[in-house]
Amino acid sequence: EANEGDVERTMEMFMPVSPDKMEEHQKRPLSRAGDHERPPSSSSKDIEELILWAASPDQDVQFQAARSFADLAITEEQRVRIARAGGLQSLVCLLQSPKAEVQRCAVIAIANLALNDSIQSQLNEEGVLPPLLELADTQEADMQGHVARALANLAFCHEQNETAIVDLG
Repeated sequence: EANEGDVERTMEMFMPVSPDKMEEHQKRPLSRAGDHERPPSSSSKDIEELILWAASPDQDVQFQAARSFADLAITEEQRVRIARAGGLQSLVCLLQSPKAEVQRCAVIAIANLALNDSIQSQLNEEGVLPPLLELADTQEADMQGHVARALANLAFCHEQNETAIVDLG
């Protein structure tokens, strides 16, 4: 598929690349609110659980949901599962979290999801562009890079999204 992307290249772009940072990323603490484990990626029920995590008032749980969505959205199969289960709206909501780490992971997940042509349209319909464009105004170069990638993926071969980005931005 023309918009599939290279998984290794995507991981290099969106995940920590140095061994120290990779180890740090993998050792991130889970929520202080409970004994949650990262759900395996084998069933729709797991995606539904992530959607519940995303709606949690606990920002650490939200972070785990956003990070898990970003990790899962690396593969085409998982992108489709996330969209079908209703995870796109959860990610749009996570973009508005007061916690920068939650926002960053949600942006990465959206960038990965937007590698799928049909999901590009769904993300636009869910209202992803206004909060993404708001995050583009940050002074953090790292966040700007992730937002730029998400916007580029949303606009790739999608004239309606491209026009909307120009009109809103």
